[in-house]
Amino acid sequence: MVVNELINAGKLVLIIGGSHDLTLGQYQAYAENKRLIEASCVDALIDLNIDSPFRHENFLMEMLTGDPNYIRHYNHIGFQSYYVHPRMLETMDKASL
Repeated sequence: MVVNELINAGKLVLIIGGSHDLTLGQYQAYAENKRLIEASCVDALIDLNIDSPFRHENFLMEMLTGDPNYIRHYNHIGFQSYYVHPRMLETMDKASL
């Protein structure tokens, strides 16, 4: 709700820290306003685990595959390669986000 109000006021919103429910909530505020965004996450993991019932482990799937999609470009900074399956990296490269 706060992010939505800031967007409507024409402000640039940057959230630092917190859990990924904040990331998804911020994305949803832009999606509600039908605005394309460029998103960046700093995390040791790439949270695309579709088998997990926990939203913090699969929030990227919702962000990157939702229809309609408002992600123009996605950056993932700081992932640890020993936590990420090589096929997941291939998938991210093919998506060209």
